[in-house]
Amino acid sequence: MATVDRKEIGSVPLKTVLRQFPIEQSESSSSDGQLASASDSEVSTDASPSADYTAVKNADAYFVFGSGMIRSGSEVQKIQLPPGLDLPIPAKPRPILGTYPNLAEMPRASPVASMGPMSPMAPMTPMVPAAAVPPIAPDHAPVGPTLMSPTAAQMDAMQKRLNQQIVEAAKVPKAEAGAKLLALAEENIDKMNAVNLSTALHRLARAWTNKQGKGQKSLARHPVVSRMVDLAENFAERELQNRDNSMPANCCTIIAWSCSSLSFFRSSLFAVLVKVASRGVEECQSFEITNLMWALAELCRRRPQMGKELSLSIQELVLATAPVFMKWQLHTLNVRVLTSALMSLAFFPPMDLLAHGVLIAKIVLELAVRDEELASENQVVVAAFQTLSRNHSSVYRDVLRLCQQTFPQSAAHRLMKSRPSNKTRK
Repeated sequence: MATVDRKEIGSVPLKTVLRQFPIEQSESSSSDGQLASASDSEVSTDASPSADYTAVKNADAYFVFGSGMIRSGSEVQKIQLPPGLDLPIPAKPRPILGTYPNLAEMPRASPVASMGPMSPMAPMTPMVPAAAVPPIAPDHAPVGPTLMSPTAAQMDAMQKRLNQQIVEAAKVPKAEAGAKLLALAEENIDKMNAVNLSTALHRLARAWTNKQGKGQKSLARHPVVSRMVDLAENFAERELQNRDNSMPANCCTIIAWSCSSLSFFRSSLFAVLVKVASRGVEECQSFEITNLMWALAELCRRRPQMGKELSLSIQELVLATAPVFMKWQLHTLNVRVLTSALMSLAFFPPMDLLAHGVLIAKIVLELAVRDEELASENQVVVAAFQTLSRNHSSVYRDVLRLCQQTFPQSAAHRLMKSRPSNKTRK
């Protein structure tokens, strides 16, 4: 979508754009997106759900700002899940990437040049002793692959096994998972690819957030975590330069979510992760995109100055996400996923982008036809609207007018005009 210069978006351009994407009316108000059963694939970045989560069949998508309530049929279960990432992996597993992608074609030794027959009349030159070859200094490794270097297939199999080891290490009791994951990562840091890094950081973040916030700051300063994040940033930089699939877009979303969950904020890291993810946004699932939005919103909330520094990168993500978002069947998405996206867009820095206003308007209009589902999310929705009115006042006014004209009796319209309770005020 194009950038427009305006003091106010206005309801007319929003209407014009939104008419191309009518609200999908579902047959019932409970048509939430359901989770497919996730396969325990060792090549997935989130290969196996937690034990208590596996038993929940066809559950609603978990919402990062939600209350932790999962419906399964008519039952409501209270579980503790990490925000957003315990959602189904794609049916087609993504391949494990080799750390050295160019090893597929190992260089072969050049054949020795054949010598022709020596002329009997040609004088034989005296043999000169070859110069002694200096030994390789111990601090200089051989350049390029050697006979002892693993092949691409061997590296691929090694990284698949490592990913499975990370998944298994996270299944121990939560009190032990963090230390076990750190030890495994430290031992294998030089063998990790982007998938291994995203899996390890995600499992670490999940183990630490399950401790109710205790120890997160100390983990963010842990040297092993710092090395993993450095390596992830290097992979992302290489992906931008070479486009060699060394850092898939979905891995960027997981790493960003994990770092925000661990309170690990670095502008250079998030900038390159957002750039790679924006370029491959069509490859991502809806929950992966909303998880990346949440990670950036958390950064903007807790590091406002860093959020301003990343403003251009965030705008790039919004522009890349808007056309993809418009293709989604919003009525199949859980209301918590929609509200998560709304909250994240509200926390983003001010931007004069029509795409930003259209995304917010599209979400609000979808929420307006789901009154029954909004009943359990009233406080969160009110907080999102309050943040939107504070950070993006013109967009808030435009969307309020549009919602009033289209669904004047909806709960979403009433919530937009209400004020948050003390519990939701920041």
